[in-house]
Parts: sequence; C-alpha cells; structure tokens
Amino acid sequence: MENCQCSHGGAALGPGVGEAAGRDLAQPSRRGFFHVCMAAMTGIAALVVAFPIFSFLRLPKRIHTAKSIEVPLAGLSESQALFFEREGTQIVLIYTNKEAKAYDAACTHLGCLVSWDQNDRVFRCPCHGAVFDDQGAAVKGPVNMPLKKVKLEINKGVLVIA
Repeated sequence: MENCQCSHGGAALGPGVGEAAGRDLAQPSRRGFFHVCMAAMTGIAALVVAFPIFSFLRLPKRIHTAKSIEVPLAGLSESQALFFEREGTQIVLIYTNKEAKAYDAACTHLGCLVSWDQNDRVFRCPCHGAVFDDQGAAVKGPVNMPLKKVKLEINKGVLVIA
C-alpha cells in the first residue's frame, strides 16, 4: 500500500473504518430516535395547549331556554309555599292574602336558602337568623336588603313564572 498523507497517520484503512457510511439506512440511529421522540412530545404539548383554546372559541351547540313554571291557581292554598328550581336558581312561590308572590329563595345576606314558616308567615334563613316577611322585606337579622322578586303572571287560571 502506498503511504497516505491523511490525518490517520498514513496507516491503511481497516475494515471498521467507513462502516458508518455504509450503515443500513432502514435501521434507526440514536439521534434519529431522539428526533422522533422530540417531535412527538412537541406535538402532544401543542395539542394540550391548543385544545382548551379551541374549545373556548367554538360556538355553543345550542342555547337552551328554560321551561316556564306553571302552577294552577286552584291548587294553591292559603299560606302555602312551593319551591322550584329554574336555571340553577331556587324560586319560592307563596300564596298569602289570596295573592301569589314569587321570590328568589336565596337570602340576600350570604345566599343561604330560606325556608317558609307557615305559622308566622315569614321566611327564615337558617344560616344567620335573618327573617323576611311575606312581601320579601327584611324584618330581622344581619340582612338589610329584601328578597329578590321573580316576575310572574296569571294566564287563564294558571300562574306562570317565565
């Protein structure tokens, strides 16, 4: 063999040198595996970030309107209270002095649900002792605001809370 002026000192090339150049391309290298793993993790991270954003931005499927509450007036008795839930809000319907009234059943102090005392004709809050009269006005306790009135109408002998 001729003396070579290469960087390997002029020695003849052995069978091990140049194997990397002739390596089978179908067999993955460590570097290739690392690149595939990094690409997969980047894709997963992008999905984790993008999913909540796209979920928030898409249009709602359908806006549901709540059904109205209908109660026949003939079925109500004096000093009776009926509780209903509408759109996540508790509503209390009372019938006193031959007049129907509806209120949000949440106490205006801290939002506890009031109960109706049929004997005294008052609403009582179990949390802090607040008392409201049958008109929803604050009578006693730490509250200073009345119960919120809920609009109702009477149509053909049926009380409707829309």
